[in-house]
Amino acid sequence: MFRGIHLLSIDSKGRVKIPIRHQDHVAKICSGQMVLSIHPDDPCLVLYPLPDWQQLERKIAKLPSLNVHSKKISRKLIGHACDCDLDKIGRILLPGSHRSYANLTNKAILSGQGTSFEIWDEAAWKDQIEKLERLSAQIDAPEEISNTASVPELYSTGDQFRCPIFSSRRLQTSRRSSAQYVVGIGRRRDDSFFTTYTKSW
Repeated sequence: MFRGIHLLSIDSKGRVKIPIRHQDHVAKICSGQMVLSIHPDDPCLVLYPLPDWQQLERKIAKLPSLNVHSKKISRKLIGHACDCDLDKIGRILLPGSHRSYANLTNKAILSGQGTSFEIWDEAAWKDQIEKLERLSAQIDAPEEISNTASVPELYSTGDQFRCPIFSSRRLQTSRRSSAQYVVGIGRRRDDSFFTTYTKSW
């Protein structure tokens, strides 16, 4: 599974280096063979190991071909897909058209999404996270989401919890208790981000 968020540099040829923590897994599951495309709804890129991409293609192929939403997904996601293999030092090439779509210049956010990655412009990433925070504060989450999306307990150290996500500073209430948590942002030496939740009774 691909987890965590990393700040990557884009070189003059449009290449980014996949973090070492993910390179071994990519090599194991797909021998470095990946597929890059654009996100059908958001201004970012998506990066899949080849087997997971092929599974996604099969699912899309089963969608109603005349449905407008199916057309959108197929034309944007499948139509902009390109092979994107890791080189000897773990880099992939982001084509110019794809970089333009996601407004990528010198820096990029690589966000693990389980079986795939999203690649964002750093400013656009922060902006969409803030928008999601505002929107989620206005809409109640379904029970199946709220039961799994309460304050994370990864890296628990007393009154603090850390998880590898990027979030704007805010107060958040845990569904497991009446405690509130002050959210802070930090950056590790490998340029991945983490969020710290500190109890504020």
